Amino acid sequence: MSDMPSFRADGGEAALAESEARFRTMADDAPVMMWVTDADGACQYLNRRWYEFTGQTEARALGFGWLDAVHPDDRGPSGAVFRTANARGEGFRLEYRLRRADGSYRWAIDTASPRFSADGTFLGYIGSVVDIEARRAAELALAESEERLRLAVESAEIGLWDRDLVADSLFWPPRLKAMFGFPPDLPVTMEDFYAGLHPDDRDKVAQAFANAADPAKRAVYEVEFRTIGREDGRLRWVAAKGRGVFAAAEPAAGPARCLRVIGTAIDITARKTTEERLVETTRRLDAVLDNATLAIFMMDERQHCAYMNRAA
Repeated sequence: MSDMPSFRADGGEAALAESEARFRTMADDAPVMMWVTDADGACQYLNRRWYEFTGQTEARALGFGWLDAVHPDDRGPSGAVFRTANARGEGFRLEYRLRRADGSYRWAIDTASPRFSADGTFLGYIGSVVDIEARRAAELALAESEERLRLAVESAEIGLWDRDLVADSLFWPPRLKAMFGFPPDLPVTMEDFYAGLHPDDRDKVAQAFANAADPAKRAVYEVEFRTIGREDGRLRWVAAKGRGVFAAAEPAAGPARCLRVIGTAIDITARKTTEERLVETTRRLDAVLDNATLAIFMMDERQHCAYMNRAA
């Protein structure tokens, strides 16, 4: 193993050697990769975990050889960040792909803190490298899931909403504002929401929301209502569904309180229009059938009377 850097600016050689021995023992037993550089940025020490992970030898890794284990696409940017921080004597944090002994690459996070002598002279860094492949994979999976959700919401023309009862705020995206005939950049309050409802639907909407926010009921907020466009005066049908989010109940604080109610809304005007047309068509058909039945009955009656008259 190469000579360790001095971590003390004073004291005897024996104390320094003992301090360095303790550091090597601690570093080699650490579950993460650890490293130390001098003031010029050259790596003077890498712990056992680094060599086990990368498969590099000490002769290959020390100095600036450790960069050979960094993915070629990350090597340039990572080296630039390192050199800039080293010139300033500042700490840094990097994420890059690191080659394993089997040749595969895994994402790692490299964090370093500067070392200084008693008189404030920059001595180099001591840092650690942690394998974060699992975290990156989880982040990627989450991002993909969120993107799929976003695309599904957009393709379904669903508006997401969030009524924060603690902050007394209302989140409405432009898609939802359009269902009320609001401009996309208009800040919206609950007063605006209720004002935009058809007068005949306000009470049932308010009751549905109150039931969803009631800790004792925790009902699903599911309601269909009409809106009257603020800008265009159009009547639209909207179907909304949501649930309350409640704080954990604490004996001293009483019943759990509702923190927010979140949900979705979709414009169902086209569906309602179709339903109304179907109802009207059915009504007309029923009327026609009723009239036809009456006509047949009357025809039968006339025929019956005519027959009776002939018989007489």
